[in-house]
Amino acid sequence: PPRAPATRPEPRRRPDPVAAPATADSQPTYQELMSKSLQLIAQGRREESVGLLLKAHRLDPQSHVPHQRLCAVLPALGRTVDALTHCKLWRAKEPNPAYRPRIESLIQQLEAEINP
Repeated sequence: PPRAPATRPEPRRRPDPVAAPATADSQPTYQELMSKSLQLIAQGRREESVGLLLKAHRLDPQSHVPHQRLCAVLPALGRTVDALTHCKLWRAKEPNPAYRPRIESLIQQLEAEINP
């Protein structure tokens, strides 16, 4: 008797991955921290945003963006010395030279406040 042609079984598909809901143990990503920090700043909750920005910096130490935001937020909280530190870090890490004059101006303003 003739044999039936061999058929391959359909490959089993893995279910599409679904993002796991955040739990108390899960750590937010850099992008989540940066997004939440912007929301807090927009709500006037600057002090809360500082902690998130510092956490974001620890997750991506090469990024200039947390320093840029801290340079803007900290003076409004009266933390001029901390702001100066982050402005200088921003200057060192900023990839776009077009921002240099603005950063230099901010640094000069902060230095003038610290050493009148």
